[in-house]
Amino acid sequence: MRRAEHRLNAWMGREWSGVLTYADQRGRDAFDFDPIASPYLEIADTFIVRTPYSRTVIAELREVPWSSWDPALKAWRVPFRSIEDLRKHWPAIEDAARHAEPKERRRRAESEKASPENEKRRVEATERRRKCYPVPDDAPPPLDQVVTTHAGCLVFEEITGEIVEAETVERFYPGVQAGSGTLIWSTWHRPCPASLRTCWRSPQR
Repeated sequence: MRRAEHRLNAWMGREWSGVLTYADQRGRDAFDFDPIASPYLEIADTFIVRTPYSRTVIAELREVPWSSWDPALKAWRVPFRSIEDLRKHWPAIEDAARHAEPKERRRRAESEKASPENEKRRVEATERRRKCYPVPDDAPPPLDQVVTTHAGCLVFEEITGEIVEAETVERFYPGVQAGSGTLIWSTWHRPCPASLRTCWRSPQR
């Protein structure tokens, strides 16, 4: 019984190997007739797909049957038998690879730096680093206690008395209201975890 099973497995192995070889040859012929021209595709004993790192490329190649990562080549191998599936996924693969090129990444980064949104974030970050916060002069928060504000939990250190310009409040502190008084500057620092157990709720947050 074991001998028969061994013979059957050996026969199936030979037949399956022949089927795959035939499928690879057909795939190679199909590629020769209608090749995929791309700087990211090389031809060896299989297709070699070599691109900059991209999660999209990886996800697309995983959808291609028989594809595998070759750590020695640092590239993906796709057998010729998978040519039709590779064609189906290739537009997305090539587009993602171009998007992941270092030059393209640098171009996008420079474009983002010059954008109005990035400039707004930069100005807001500069304002936060000042560690100043507007408070009403007629209802100032207690000092050295944790206070909840629209900017999170803060500990106020000093009320400077300097009047806050309305333009600054509108631009950076839209959630803060003066009430019947005037907004003045105060300085603050972030509380330590232990001091967060009790918080004084600010009426102007």
